[in-house]
Formats: sequence, structure tokens, C-alpha cells
Amino acid sequence: MPFELIPFNRYFDFAGRIGRRSYLRRLLFAMALAWVAPWLMTDALGAKGNVLAALVWIAALGAAFCLVLSATAKRLKDTGFNPVWCALMFFPPLALAVAIGLALLPPNNNAGRYGAPHSG
Repeated sequence: MPFELIPFNRYFDFAGRIGRRSYLRRLLFAMALAWVAPWLMTDALGAKGNVLAALVWIAALGAAFCLVLSATAKRLKDTGFNPVWCALMFFPPLALAVAIGLALLPPNNNAGRYGAPHSG
């Protein structure tokens, strides 16, 4: 899928598989969501100390974390690992190692328990 921002509902879905490029794009989008959106709400818009800005910040971080978890679960399925291992994303030093490892691992081309291999 060349442009993934349109089917937004698939971003938070844990079913299926994704490839390396899609995984990296989703991680970059999650980082932008987690860092840029709260910064815009607090510094750029002058909403420091505002309760609404704090709630938007918490919602952005929660959405970014759910996005990372779903992308990691899909990528684990694509490499042939059990998606339960995405629980390692709760531990920051391990999360970085898991993300780098999943970005480098080749896909498992067998159509098995998690569906057919991804198309791109």
C-alpha cells in the first residue's frame, strides 16, 4: 500500500502482517504523534498549564503507544515470531533493540497461522 494514512482504522488493528518499510513508516508516524503534537499544543499554541493541553498530550502519547504496539505485533507475525513478544515494548531499552531488530529481520514467506505474506 503506497499511502497508509487513508485507512486509519488499520493502524490500530492487530490482525495481519506488515513489512519492514511499513513498520518503519508507522514508527516514524508514532514518534511524530508523540513528540510533535504535544509540543504544538503546549509551546507553539501557548497552552502551558492548561488542563485541556495535558489531556491532549496524554491522548497523543496513548495513541502513539497503541500504534507502536499494533505495528510491532504485525511485524512479529511477519517474521514468524509470536506477537506476545510485543510486551517487550513496555521496557524502553528492550523496545529500542526490538524495533531495530524487527526493522532488519527478513520476512517469513510461509503462509501460515497469520495469513499470507505481505505484498510490499
